[in-house]
Amino acid sequence: MQCSFVPFNGILFHMKLADYLSANNLSLSEFGRRAGLSASSVLRVRDGLVVPTLQTMSRIEVATNEQVTRMDLIAVSLARKPEETT
Repeated sequence: MQCSFVPFNGILFHMKLADYLSANNLSLSEFGRRAGLSASSVLRVRDGLVVPTLQTMSRIEVATNEQVTRMDLIAVSLARKPEETT
């Protein structure tokens, strides 16, 4: 698998978790089993709904053979626009 770099605020990142899951045809639950996480945890991290803990980021790095790094996961969380409240 070719690893492309994605720019974010002048920093290059390897890959988003969503792209990794898609490229490897992995469901949330299958990846969760590999990483030792629940499918709902993977979903929240994938969608940038939470900033993952260091332990969660480490598990994802190991499960992806470092194709998705801690910085990649943080970038997704930072790039997410806050929901508008009424």
